[in-house]
Amino acid sequence: AYVASGRGLLSSRVWLQMLSDALGAEVLVSDAPDEATARGGALLALGACGLLDPFQPPPLRSGWVFAPNAERHEIYQHGLERQKALMQRLADVQATEKTESGR
Repeated sequence: AYVASGRGLLSSRVWLQMLSDALGAEVLVSDAPDEATARGGALLALGACGLLDPFQPPPLRSGWVFAPNAERHEIYQHGLERQKALMQRLADVQATEKTESGR
């Protein structure tokens, strides 16, 4: 699961659901969004001191939980693959142009 914090993101349930669908994972909304940076810093410090396993942080009190919709996740995955293919085609065109221009 991913933890969402920050006023901009938390102001829209639509964005939170889209994020969950795109990631294909639950998105938990922190019940204390103003404390997210301090919590993250404290967890990192505890991990660096060997007092906490950074991959097993303590439970988070959450407000809303957004579960992914499998059908929409598949649509986002298809879009991601399409975007990767387009980026590769652009990289190929740029490489060809550099070769042809002698750069």
